[in-house]
Amino acid sequence: MDRNTLLLILLFIFVCVDMIMSYSSRCNDGETRSVLLQLKRHLLCEYDSEVRPVQTNNNVTRVKLHIIPQFLDYNSEEEIFELHTWTSMTWNDSHLTWDPVHFDNIQLIFMSAYEIWLPDIYLHNVNMEDSVFLAFTQTKCWVWKKGRVQWLTPMKYSTYCIADNTWWPYNIMNCSIQFGSWSYSGDEIDLDHYPNLITTADLHEYQTNVEWDLLKFYITSREETHKFNSNITSRLLSYHFILKRHWGIIRIAYVTPSIVLMVLTLTTLWLESKSPERMIIANLNFICHLLCMSNVHWEMPKSGFNVPKLLTFYESSFALASFVLILTNILRQLQELTTAPPLWISAATTSLLRSRVGQILLISILDPAVTAKIEADADDNADLVQSNSKKSPWSYVIVIVSWLAFSSVLFSYIVLLATCMPTLN
Repeated sequence: MDRNTLLLILLFIFVCVDMIMSYSSRCNDGETRSVLLQLKRHLLCEYDSEVRPVQTNNNVTRVKLHIIPQFLDYNSEEEIFELHTWTSMTWNDSHLTWDPVHFDNIQLIFMSAYEIWLPDIYLHNVNMEDSVFLAFTQTKCWVWKKGRVQWLTPMKYSTYCIADNTWWPYNIMNCSIQFGSWSYSGDEIDLDHYPNLITTADLHEYQTNVEWDLLKFYITSREETHKFNSNITSRLLSYHFILKRHWGIIRIAYVTPSIVLMVLTLTTLWLESKSPERMIIANLNFICHLLCMSNVHWEMPKSGFNVPKLLTFYESSFALASFVLILTNILRQLQELTTAPPLWISAATTSLLRSRVGQILLISILDPAVTAKIEADADDNADLVQSNSKKSPWSYVIVIVSWLAFSSVLFSYIVLLATCMPTLN
């Protein structure tokens, strides 16, 4: 056998093998026993999963998106909002249609997601490091005889959500996840939510978070200029989740101590300046403020925007506690003085003691004996501050200063409660 004959034999064998392989891989193999396999080969014959399945390019593919939340989480330190869902998308594929009469009356077929065209609907405000499309291409799609396709898969979405800490720890957040086509314009893919209204059925599988309550869940849509082409627009679908922090333990840990510290500060001012109890409570109040501020500092979120009002309340209360401690020390020193106060202080004190306000608000409550002396010497111009030799010449000055300090601190706390104390809305 010469060389040319051997080459002809090898060429003949190659052609025969190629014909056999081609015959066995034909799309419409009538000899295949499985009708389901015949149908699948019929549908995927010359099918390209990269091409949008429309008859003409002007036709719009309408995609219905449906999200069923399973559970969520929020990382306060990194400001990451995570949502675990069942995600469903439904659309019509004109290339995946068949007549059930020719295929043993098969109405529905399951196909792998990687075999057919899928709309490229992705998160636009995504945190790329944490978002996971679980088993994206391994899931199955339902395909009906008229070309309707439904794809259902578990998803984990992760996005940034900056918190507003103004009313921490009773803050409410609006965390959103935004969907849209990654490469198609709004004229090619029309994205919509299915169904049009959110019902309680969407949350029937939702598992309550131990830290956050899901107050509300709603959807908005808008048109936006495409990220890669300013000449076209795409439709974005946003899912908004209104979260509210659980308040029970937080109220006991942070809000209640602030009220106790306020009462402790006012109690210090109510006590007599020379009593040792006042000095003890003033120092204890100062130390408690430091401890509470340190606790709030370590527990409150370090990110977000706006300083928490509660921290402003603690800061202001700490300033008032420091003022009360300093004032207590000053008044105790004045109590020990034996020299008479300056004339202008003595005159001002005497004038206040003789006034109706001094008699009603000060003398009648704190020193009834002086009230009787004022009524007896109403027309006497003698200095009341120095009228009793058994008391310190500064005693009435100290009483008046204490009363003014108590009124001022009380008014300051009223303002702080009205403007800075977080409330459960």
